[in-house]
Amino acid sequence: MKRVYSLMAMCVAFGMATAQTLKVADIDIKPGDKANVELEIDVNGVDYGAFQANLQFPATGFTTTEETTTVSTWKNGTITVGALKEGKTNIGGLSTSDSPMPNGVVGSFEIQAASDLALGSYDVTIANFEFINGVSDVKIADVTFTINVVNSYSITLDEDATDAPKAASGVNVTVKRTIAA
Repeated sequence: MKRVYSLMAMCVAFGMATAQTLKVADIDIKPGDKANVELEIDVNGVDYGAFQANLQFPATGFTTTEETTTVSTWKNGTITVGALKEGKTNIGGLSTSDSPMPNGVVGSFEIQAASDLALGSYDVTIANFEFINGVSDVKIADVTFTINVVNSYSITLDEDATDAPKAASGVNVTVKRTIAA
């Protein structure tokens, strides 16, 4: 019986020692426009069925869609974001079956910049992010990303890239490559 408990303790310790991560790319948005915030995670081999966190935006200038289930690439997973109140809201994700969160972009939610929002950079913090599986829940360090309010969009092309560049919503991009012989 001691062996079983020792093995369980090692598994729990290993699960807590792994480094789960959350990444959110900086976003460019024009005043009055909407943009998607993508949540990219690495669960490092641990099965998590849920997450929760707090979003801290600047006090004014941005909105989220009230209590909306967002786009999710997580099979049978839903992500819900509350309406911003004084720049704060909650976000949570939950599997509606036994499907664990995948690595990569797990989903996104939409924000909108006020039409009179001043151009500039605004930091947003995702605080108290917790991966949940009921056995070895893990809280990670706060993650901050920047929303750049701009008057035009720019796209940087990498000539060595193998994927097409991502464009802002509503922007069509055609990529042509010239190869010197």
